[in-house]
Amino acid sequence: MTGWHAWRAHDRAFRSPYVDWEVALYDRLGTLDGMTMIPVPPLLVGAERGGADLSGDREEFPVPSEVANPDPAGNLSRDGVAATGETPHLPLLAAEHAKTTVVVGVIDIDIGFGHRRFRTHDGRSRVLAAWQQGAPWRDETRPGLPFGEELFEAQINALLGVHGAGALCGSLDHDGFYERLGMISHDRIDGIGALAGRAAHGTHVLGLAAGQDPGDDPAGFSDNVRLLVVNLPPPSFFGEGGAFLDYYLSYGLQWIVKTHAAIVAANRAAGVIETAPPLLVNISFGKQAGAPDPWQDPDTDGTAPGDALAFPAGADAQGRVVLVPAGNDNLEGCHAQFDLADAEQDLAWRVQPDDETSNFLEIWALPEYRPGEDGGLPDAPLPFEIDLELPDGTRAGFGVPAHRSVRELAGGLGRIYCDWVYSDHRAAYRLRYLVCLAPDGLAVPGDPTCRGAPAGQYRLRLRNTSCRKRLEVRARIQTDEATLPSARNARRGYFEDPDYTLFEPDGRLADTFPYPGGRRPVSFDNASPIRRHGTMNAYAANDSVVAIAGFRLSDGRPAPYSATGLGLKDARWGRVAPTAAFPSDDGSAHFGLLSDGARDGSAVAMQGTSFACAAATRFVTEAALGALMMGREPGLPRALTEGQADAGWSSPHVAVAKAGWGRVPFQPPRPVERM
Repeated sequence: MTGWHAWRAHDRAFRSPYVDWEVALYDRLGTLDGMTMIPVPPLLVGAERGGADLSGDREEFPVPSEVANPDPAGNLSRDGVAATGETPHLPLLAAEHAKTTVVVGVIDIDIGFGHRRFRTHDGRSRVLAAWQQGAPWRDETRPGLPFGEELFEAQINALLGVHGAGALCGSLDHDGFYERLGMISHDRIDGIGALAGRAAHGTHVLGLAAGQDPGDDPAGFSDNVRLLVVNLPPPSFFGEGGAFLDYYLSYGLQWIVKTHAAIVAANRAAGVIETAPPLLVNISFGKQAGAPDPWQDPDTDGTAPGDALAFPAGADAQGRVVLVPAGNDNLEGCHAQFDLADAEQDLAWRVQPDDETSNFLEIWALPEYRPGEDGGLPDAPLPFEIDLELPDGTRAGFGVPAHRSVRELAGGLGRIYCDWVYSDHRAAYRLRYLVCLAPDGLAVPGDPTCRGAPAGQYRLRLRNTSCRKRLEVRARIQTDEATLPSARNARRGYFEDPDYTLFEPDGRLADTFPYPGGRRPVSFDNASPIRRHGTMNAYAANDSVVAIAGFRLSDGRPAPYSATGLGLKDARWGRVAPTAAFPSDDGSAHFGLLSDGARDGSAVAMQGTSFACAAATRFVTEAALGALMMGREPGLPRALTEGQADAGWSSPHVAVAKAGWGRVPFQPPRPVERM
């Protein structure tokens, strides 16, 4: 069986080890043909993307050439800030709603914003602007856009008229409209979206967050709530494990904030408004990879490097809220946390067979190290070393790597990266190892003997080599999704341990805590290093975002899949808990929440904290709209920050780590009632 090469310095062209691995793997498979390298937004250029050395060229990541701006260098102005170019067709708000407008931004995939519930009573779009990141580049597209296509309200209304039997209120030609937007593409293997089917994640999210039947709208919601939409590209653009998702989200958030600011400036210049409308942004996406602590310094303008959800430089964050889901990884066995003392610690990692995606494992450690201490980081001795044993017993062996070093599995089937990672928020370094394994189902063109990294049980061994008696270690298995156009099977790995409590005494899958439980319920997390605590979405680690967990509305039971916060006062490893919990299921017999389907007028049920987050966005939006109509300053509803009274559930108590301040029994209006 193959063995491991020794550690070596790796001055990679791509700062992020995820990007470096993906580019190497895709290049080997020949799938990088027809790709263009795009400069990364400035707010993502920083230590979290791969270490302390920030000198050299700006980091880049690949996008398909047919989507990319032909002049990618034009995305960056001379001062290194993402360029915007002149923004044409800026919409003006209706004068009668100027003081009561709320703007909701949604970044998601497959958002069918042409649906009737996203329009006003006269058929006009409520979308002020939309960016289709995966749409082919057009000559008329604004030069400052890095990729995809951007449309403003007037252009959207024109397309709705063309594809609506010649009238805005006509029946929408669904396929024609979304094919024109590049969101249904039968001639591109990577471009066929869910809008060609029955259910679409982003359409469902937007329906919960801001959908409204304009014919049944006594509160004037559809006239006052306007939308900014970012349609993320197909998952095949993201890279396995979401390697490039950070960049698309970061570009998307920058675009929403800057477009909102440009529309506000245009309306002020026209005398329509005086005060900027509040901006709420829903990002129902998540992953496990990344620094599990808040990287944004609350005392700055929110431009800390490495924070994919930070507001762009110079942005006034007043009145702006970003909402993200807590995540659905609670039962995945993807997170381990333990103390590393004098004795070696080993951890079993099960890599599943017939997997067509790479497997990623991150290992982080505390305590932190500060510049000028401990021998001059990043050249100080490493506090711990790792050894990885293959299923056949072949061991990598312990070694002494340095910052920005790598060791490879023979044949290029795996890599272990080592980096000192700097946190601007904490002004300190942490050590990160990233293990990357090629897909078990890998087929390399021209090499029939190469079948990928073997499936089976890997054993990770860690050894404390520092002068400190105890290190705190966290290991996280990154989210896994089939992304390559020909890939179908994404079989995520998981940790194994005989002490891990998998089932409750009655046979159901064990959540973090039993329910009903007392005021101080005993956690099922015990002596095992595998933990449900700490499984929260990595994007929710930042305290500046609102993180939403899920629960069952009928009896108040927390959703077992809804991720758990650490539940600790010391939040160096991430935020303590979600902000609050919203319904993610109606009841035990009613799966998920009902909202808009892929087709205009249809309704489907979908489950997960993504949709609890969308419900929370609607809750905050309605509260902001109510405040504006009463002449008050909008803000977060008290239920998000103080909890809400018991609604007759099975238990009035849910652990803070699972539900934050408490459960909020709110659901947006639905297009149809269940039988």
